[in-house]
Amino acid sequence: MPHIVERTISTFYQRKKIEEMEIREREKKVQIDTLMRILMTLAHHLNNAVMPIIFSAELCQRGEHSEEKAKSLVDTCLHETQRINTIIERFERYIESGDFQYMDYLDLKDAMFDVRRPMEQD
Repeated sequence: MPHIVERTISTFYQRKKIEEMEIREREKKVQIDTLMRILMTLAHHLNNAVMPIIFSAELCQRGEHSEEKAKSLVDTCLHETQRINTIIERFERYIESGDFQYMDYLDLKDAMFDVRRPMEQD
């Protein structure tokens, strides 16, 4: 009888250990998924700011515009680089805060709206 009890207790602890490992693995997967979504959102916002800079710089490079139009293109570049700087600063603060909360989004654009909201409030 004691042997059966020992085996039962041993089996119980083994199962508990396996369940804990499975939980940790699921948590890691969720963290990786969350990080991927954050990085995709970051890439999206950076790309949206970079494209006007590239377009404006290419137009300026052609030299076919009036001084006023060239100034407008330069202003666009400066505005968008400031936007990139703001995005990076917020991302750095987010990383430094360590406040990583998983949000289960059915659609990535919902995640982007959540990231965009604080940016629009500034």
